[in-house]
Amino acid sequence: MFSYLTKEDLLRQKFTHHGSYYGLPIWIGDHGDDKKFMIAPKYKYTRKIMQLMMGADEIIQYFTRPGEEYSLKFFVGKEIDYANL
Repeated sequence: MFSYLTKEDLLRQKFTHHGSYYGLPIWIGDHGDDKKFMIAPKYKYTRKIMQLMMGADEIIQYFTRPGEEYSLKFFVGKEIDYANL
């Protein structure tokens, strides 16, 4: 409906799972290599919201956990069923 990644885009970019970032629905691609971990918001209208939340998350982590590596909190859901997408 409001998704801006087509089924072909998801297959080509090798996204593997549904997920969420603080309740925002995302696509997740994990290829078992730290350099190939990908996320993308499922809906175009949530892209800016997600960018703001990631920035706020980074600022909060900077002050609450100084000196630690920055990390994001994603919920990895079920695998994408491309047959029923």
